[in-house]
Amino acid sequence: MKKILFLSPLGGSENGADIAMNHQMTYLSRLGYDIHLITAVVNTVEFDVFLRQNDIKHHLLDYTWWYDSNLKNDGDAVRNTKAITSIVSILTKEKIDTAITNTANIPQLAIAAALCNVPHLWLVHEFPEGEFAYTQEKYDFIGSFSNEILAASDVLAENITKLSSKTPISYFNPFTDVSTVTIGENNSPTRLVSVNTVNGERKNTQELIEIYGRLQKQFPKLELVVTGAIVNEEYYEKLKEYISNHHIQNVTFLNDYESNWRNVNTMDIFVNTSAMETFGLTMIECLKLGIVTVVANNYATESMEKLGYLSDDDIYELGNIEEAVAKISAKLNDFAKAKQWALTLQKKVLSEQSIEKITKNLLSAIEKYDSNPRRELRYFRQQAIATSNELDVRMQLIESNRFTLEERLAIINEQSGVLEERLALIEGKDKLLEERLTLIVEKDNLLTERLAMIEAQQEKLTKIERNKWYKIGRKLGIL
Repeated sequence: MKKILFLSPLGGSENGADIAMNHQMTYLSRLGYDIHLITAVVNTVEFDVFLRQNDIKHHLLDYTWWYDSNLKNDGDAVRNTKAITSIVSILTKEKIDTAITNTANIPQLAIAAALCNVPHLWLVHEFPEGEFAYTQEKYDFIGSFSNEILAASDVLAENITKLSSKTPISYFNPFTDVSTVTIGENNSPTRLVSVNTVNGERKNTQELIEIYGRLQKQFPKLELVVTGAIVNEEYYEKLKEYISNHHIQNVTFLNDYESNWRNVNTMDIFVNTSAMETFGLTMIECLKLGIVTVVANNYATESMEKLGYLSDDDIYELGNIEEAVAKISAKLNDFAKAKQWALTLQKKVLSEQSIEKITKNLLSAIEKYDSNPRRELRYFRQQAIATSNELDVRMQLIESNRFTLEERLAIINEQSGVLEERLALIEGKDKLLEERLTLIVEKDNLLTERLAMIEAQQEKLTKIERNKWYKIGRKLGIL
């Protein structure tokens, strides 16, 4: 079986692209592929366990996303050049057959794969707009350095085709596993819930609160529970201020990323107000769990509506608070009907969104190609390896010099401490000398005063001795 190398935008299991990739790696490993993974962040203990359990080899490198500001930064330029040459060494040493870049944000593996004439697939999760608008102009590179681009939904694939029409483009649906997810089965009153992170305008939590505020007038006992992690404190404070100013009651932020769905009950309604999503793992999780759903229309909603996973009753126009209130009110007023529809969809989604079915296009692409579209760059592979080795030597020298400088700095700091102690001792002695000098001056002043008194008395005695009566008294022996 082939050896496959994935490049992660970060690493771990806290963002949608990495979660989807982790499932892909696990599935491919089960099929017998030899999987390698490069990440930019140190693994958590839990992620280390995940990698070992699935026999995934890990490589930690230092690299950045290719924002224009990063490309212009000298330090980032060195880091990314070193990452590319290190990947060339990994591709060569491990004899990798297929390279896969996960997200449009990281070009390092694409360059290294071309240098090694290794087929390269590019998995794209982001629409080139909003915070990812900077990737739009880079699709000439993405297309040129990819055997095939695989987008995270059919809608995204159509969008990318306009930017890179010469490169084969297909799509996959990110997988999410709910087999181990447990939700509450109690018959407590229906609540509105959101499992999205509170991260700002993209997840659009304020719109959810506005919708809930309107609904509370009709349903005064209704509750809103936001289970996801709070990752933008400034935005969170803004939400709390809005809630307070509008006198909205019964809103709970659990800030519980780990438990998340376990805080949701089977009788709840999941409301997704996200302004931007590619496929929407939380929506798929919700559908697989049979939770009643109302969502804002975005790219993910468009894909799921095409698949038959959402109907018009489940979708409202983003920003249209009145329409959202109407759609949710209808489900609250006839929850049994809404729940039955959710359970019907659950069976369909579980069947159609299995890892086996949604990974077919990726498997096909892995087996389809045996050379890189920019294989002419292979003539520079050895140069890249030599550059990597030279950078290693120089970085080791820099590290050694840094260690030496740190040792010297430690000695200087230690000597500085000794000098400070001695200065404090000198200052203490100086103070003592000043105190003693003050005492001496005071004694001197006292002696001067006493001497003046003695001199005054001596002067008086002299005057007395010169008095004729004193002299007569001395002669007569009276004095």
